[in-house]
Amino acid sequence: MKTKISKLTLAIGALMMAGGAMAASGDTSTVGSTATVAADCTVGAGSAIALGTLEMLTTDGTQTSTNTSAGATFPAICTNGTTSPKFAYASANGVTGSFRLIGGTTATEFITYTPYPSSDGTGTAVSGTAAAHPSFTANGVSQSLDLSAKILATDKAKKSVQSYSDTITITVSFGTV
Repeated sequence: MKTKISKLTLAIGALMMAGGAMAASGDTSTVGSTATVAADCTVGAGSAIALGTLEMLTTDGTQTSTNTSAGATFPAICTNGTTSPKFAYASANGVTGSFRLIGGTTATEFITYTPYPSSDGTGTAVSGTAAAHPSFTANGVSQSLDLSAKILATDKAKKSVQSYSDTITITVSFGTV
């Protein structure tokens, strides 16, 4: 007896075999994943530079020749590998890059001072021009950086009795500034 396979039966069989092949277990795929760490820097609020009560006169009744200095710190951090972090400093009362304490009573009398990236008013003075801090490395760790101020005896001579103050704004940048 001749067996006859219909075209429909063959088509159904082929579909079943194809479906079984598609449902094979253990099939894998991959998906890529990327991230970029960008260069970035920030500075935080620092402690005040407390210059205290300024010595104005000597015991023999003359103007003092003693300079006054005091230090403080501020926090800074840059992502690890940030190129050329630089710090710029500006005085709220300064004129053309100078740093001045303003008299609180008169608001017209100033005491000029010089900031330094050290704890004791020594080293190379800072200015409005962005420059590297001598003890800072961009390594992704927050660091406490020194900042001090020095008032020369000649800059405090003959100033009126009153409180003097200033605010220094610190701006950090990186790359080719």
